[in-house]
Amino acid sequence: MLQIKNVKQIVIMPQPFCFFGSIIRLELSIMKDITTNFKRLFSLLVLLTASVGLALGQSYCVSGAYINSDSQIDNVKLVGDNVTIDNQSPGTGCELYTDYTSITPADITAGSNYTVEVTYGHCNSVWARDVKIYIDYNQDYSFATTEKVGQVIQAGGTAVMNIPFSVPCNVSTGQTRMRVVMDEYSGANPCGTYPYGETEDYTVDVSKPTSLSAAFFMPDTAYVGTIVQMTNGSSGNIASDWDIDNDGNYDYSSANAEHIYTSTGTYTVKLRNYNCAGTDSSTRDIVIVNPTAPPVADFVATKNVVELFDVFQLIDLSSNGATYWNWYLTNGTDTIDYLDL
Repeated sequence: MLQIKNVKQIVIMPQPFCFFGSIIRLELSIMKDITTNFKRLFSLLVLLTASVGLALGQSYCVSGAYINSDSQIDNVKLVGDNVTIDNQSPGTGCELYTDYTSITPADITAGSNYTVEVTYGHCNSVWARDVKIYIDYNQDYSFATTEKVGQVIQAGGTAVMNIPFSVPCNVSTGQTRMRVVMDEYSGANPCGTYPYGETEDYTVDVSKPTSLSAAFFMPDTAYVGTIVQMTNGSSGNIASDWDIDNDGNYDYSSANAEHIYTSTGTYTVKLRNYNCAGTDSSTRDIVIVNPTAPPVADFVATKNVVELFDVFQLIDLSSNGATYWNWYLTNGTDTIDYLDL
C-alpha cells in the first residue's frame, strides 16, 4: 500500500493502456497526521469516457515503410482554392515516413474538384508502385475506407501520378490530415507498416460554400435552325441542369449548353445550379425568328500569313441565320523565309 502524507489534492491521469469505458479501482491510504497515525481509506471508481480521451489528446495511426531502399515520394502537389502545397522531398535517401503537417495547408471546398500530383522517385531500384490518398474528412483521427479519395497503380520508371478527387458535402470544416501512401504494390493500408515505399502526411483546410447563384448568358434573339449558346456565369457548382423551354423537364445536364430551336416563338430558358449550399435557379427569355433574307457569308482568320504545318482558325461571321456551311481552301504558293533555315 502506497502512503501519501500531507496531501491536499490528488489528480488521476489515465494511462495510454486504459480503454474508453474501462473501470479503474484506485485505493489511496492517506495519513492525516504523522503523530496520530490516523488513516482513511478511499475507493475511487473512475469511468473513462470519450471526452476524457479527447482531453488527453488524440493522434493518428502509424504508417510507413520499414526497409530504407528503392521507392520514395519525390514531390507532392495539391492546388487549393488559394493556397497550394508543392513540396519537394529532400533527396538525401529514401525516407520511411515524413510529417509535413506544418506546411501551410491547401484550402479545399466541399463540392469542388481537385487533383493530387505525386512524383515518384527511388534511391536504388525502380519497381511498380501503388499510391493512395486519404483525407480525414470527419476529423475523427482515423482513415475510413470512404476517406480514400483516390489510387493510382503504375508499372515503373520515374513518373508523375495524378489522382483527381471531389470533396463530398458531408465533411467537417477546418484543418485535417491528408495522408499519401506509396508502396511497391504490397497492399499497404493507411495504417501499419509495409516493406518498401514512403508515407507522407499533410494538412488541408476544408470549408463549405456559403452562397450559390445561377446567372447565365445567351442572346435575346436567334434564328430558327441556328445554334444558341447558353453560358453558365456562376462557378463552384457541383452540377447544372438546363430546361430550354421551362416545361419542367430538364434537357441538358452540363455546365454550359447548346440548343437548336426548330420553330419560332418566345422561349423561357431555366438554369438550375447545385452545390453543397443548396440549389438556385434563374430564367431568361429568347425570341426565335425566321430569317428575312438569305445569309450573307463572311468570316475572319486568326492568321493572314501561315507557313507549312501552321495552325490557324476560320471564324464564321455570316449574317441572317446561316445553318449550313461549305469551306473551300485553294492551293497557294508557299514562300520560304530563309532566315528560318
